[in-house]
Amino acid sequence: MLFADYTEFFCFYYLRGQRSGSPGAQTGSPLLVVLPSDHIARDFSFAANFALYTAADRRSDAERALHPEFCDSPLFQDLQACTMAGGFLRRFALDGEMLCAGDTVSISLKGGAEHLADVTVGGGYFSSSTAGLQLGSAIHAGDFVVPCIIAGVMVCSLVVRHWRQGDNEHLCWVASAGDVASVEQIVRPPRDHEPAVNTCEDVLPRQRRLLSGVGPDGERWYVVSLALYSDDFDGLGGVYMSYLIWLFMHRMSRRGGRVLSLMERGVSSDAVLRAVMSDFTTGAHNEWVVDDPDGVKVRVFADVAFFVGDYEQVSKTSHLRGHNARAPCNLGAYANPRGAIGSVYAQDGTSIHMGLARTTARTVAIVQAAQAADEHGMPSLIFY
Repeated sequence: MLFADYTEFFCFYYLRGQRSGSPGAQTGSPLLVVLPSDHIARDFSFAANFALYTAADRRSDAERALHPEFCDSPLFQDLQACTMAGGFLRRFALDGEMLCAGDTVSISLKGGAEHLADVTVGGGYFSSSTAGLQLGSAIHAGDFVVPCIIAGVMVCSLVVRHWRQGDNEHLCWVASAGDVASVEQIVRPPRDHEPAVNTCEDVLPRQRRLLSGVGPDGERWYVVSLALYSDDFDGLGGVYMSYLIWLFMHRMSRRGGRVLSLMERGVSSDAVLRAVMSDFTTGAHNEWVVDDPDGVKVRVFADVAFFVGDYEQVSKTSHLRGHNARAPCNLGAYANPRGAIGSVYAQDGTSIHMGLARTTARTVAIVQAAQAADEHGMPSLIFY
């Protein structure tokens, strides 16, 4: 069904949620939701909107260099490497030294226990959930581990503690036999010939990730990167969606956003996210099948890039005053003393002073280990 304008489309899908069993909305409560797949189906049916999904691929290299878009960023082109979501890290910093896999270092242990020379470091990685989170000085889930080799034999690992730092020092030497010692200093001797910039990086050119293509069966597919926004405002709240693969000039307008739901006071936006989760899962794993402007069936893969919302955890990890409209400045931690003249909000602070936490394979490993401990009835975990 085609609609004359977006308002007509939204009202139809939003209001039809009052009818039980309607495929385009969440029922069973006052909450009414337009599914993301309904938005995609509607937008793909109009030629003008349909063209916006591949406009970024039609730019020249010069245009990409002049005005980089989200689809040009590492977050889209190579998500796993950008977020360190898995595998080995070939370049990392330990004890103030920038190291590459294959570098030779000398390691001094605290208390004069030992001085190790000609130690070759391997690629670093985050310990998996199988390491567990129990008490003790061994390697725990989420620890950063760098295997070390002497004379061609792996003898130990350098371990950077993440959780349970009270069990041992932050940077430890864990021998293959299980002995643990604290590291006092790591020194990389000067190289005879300093490598060129990015020697440790993968310099092989990567094939550019495109926004559309044709599958082996001849059916055309599209990738749509999405950003979700929620706002539990004191009055009317809402959850919204933005197409990140659209060019900036197209999505940075009132017509560029898509409304998933509007909530009255007291209704949490989490309810909307739960309502659309299965639809996003279908789009991410199985794809949405919709019609293009010519009526041809195409497949659309949903790529949820990030989420912005009024979450209490954000204020904690970023050390902010609060997470909602009662602390309206995103730098509200910078405040004048009470009774001072002028605004109590952001003074000299800027966004570069904010500490943001990124979810990586480390966080996933810790959560999985904690879940496993709970399922097996292990003692309560106390994190440091």
